[in-house]
This record gives sequence, C-alpha cells and structure tokens, in this order.
Amino acid sequence: MHAHLRFRNCPLFKDIADSVLVKLEENSRWKSLQTDDVVCRKGDPSDGLYILITGQLLVYDLLHNGQEVSLSSIAPGAFFGELSVIDQLPRTAFIKATQPSLVGCLPLAVAQSLFYTQPVVAQRLMTHLVGKVREMTIQRVLLSLPQAFQRVCAWLTHSQIRTPEGGWLVRDVPKQQDLANMLNTSRETVSRSLARLMRDGVIAKGPQGLWVLQPQILVQLAHEDSLPLLNPAGHKSV
Repeated sequence: MHAHLRFRNCPLFKDIADSVLVKLEENSRWKSLQTDDVVCRKGDPSDGLYILITGQLLVYDLLHNGQEVSLSSIAPGAFFGELSVIDQLPRTAFIKATQPSLVGCLPLAVAQSLFYTQPVVAQRLMTHLVGKVREMTIQRVLLSLPQAFQRVCAWLTHSQIRTPEGGWLVRDVPKQQDLANMLNTSRETVSRSLARLMRDGVIAKGPQGLWVLQPQILVQLAHEDSLPLLNPAGHKSV
C-alpha cells in the first residue's frame, strides 16, 4: 500500500486499487491555496474534477451589488466540479479557500474516463448527486422558517452527526458570517443565537466542533415561532 497517496482519504476513491490512484495523482494538477484564494469562478469552463486534500473551501455566489452569499462549505476528502464534468457546461458558483488548502484537479478527460471505467466510482457519484438534491430541498425548508433563530436551530439539527460514543456533534462549523449568509440573516444574529443556545445548555463548544447536548430541545426550538427561554425566570439568562 502507498501510504503517501493523497486521494486515499477521499471517500469517492475508497477501495480503489493503489495502482489506479497512483496514475490519477500523476495526471492531476495541484493547487496550494492561501486564505481567500479563488479556486474557480462562476462561468468558468469545465476543466476537471477537484478534490480537497487539506484545508476548507467556501462555495458562494455574488448578488448584483457585489454582496457575497455563502452557499455551502467543502471539507477535506470532498470533491466538486462534477456537474461540469458531466454536462461540460460552465461552473455555477464561485469557490474560494477559507484557510490554507491543497486541492487536486483531475483533468476533464481523465475524470470522465474514471466515471466510465470504475462502476463503483460512478455509483458513488450518483449517490452524491442524489444527496445534493436532498440538500437543496432542506435548504429551501430552512429559508422558509420565519425566524432567524429557528433557522440556526434547524441548521444545527440537520448538520449534527452521531459519534461512536453516542453524542451528537456538528463538525466543520462555518464562520459565523458564512453561516449567516447561508441562513439569510446577520452575523450578529448568528452570534446571539449560538450564545443563547450555549448559555441554556443546548449546545457546547468543543475542539471538534459544536456538541449538541439536548437534541430534542433543539428540534423543538426549530419549530417554534418565538424564542422561549430554557432557564427559569429567576436565572440570569435573558
């Protein structure tokens, strides 16, 4: 086994032979990015399939007035650009680094050949695309919630994962401004909402992300129009 293979940690390439991965990496272009470096721009022609090795990326769009609207974040091991590889149409969003990152790019012809010759990769790609459709549906539901606090709670509920120890954890939490853009609210509102949830013992900050200590309460808050206090009236929380 080649311990140095960069693509080995990408779920898309799970159980793919080392010999195949070696050829893929040899044919890839590599980009070392600094914070705010742009990987690709909306309208760019398709040039291949990208895989994030280290760091974190932000997918965003620009309004007519130049305001940046965050759409999603990309964590290590994830791939992107697959839509343009499939239909060869221009890219539909901007992507930039939010911290120093390393990205590999499989050229268009190499990526297309991979999809055609590796059925397991094609199956994972289809599963990924179905997940994107579901994410779009969930995003529409989030934005339909009337209160920003509800949207924050609903996003946390959707983003939490079960850990092997039995807890609930939200990993790779975006910057507050990026999360605010995703939820159509302000950074200050996101900050106040998270502080309130931490103060009331619903979530807690940890080195791996945000721990959800009371998932049922979080779900309840996401479905309520008001902001009820969890602490009794005599406590300091306001």
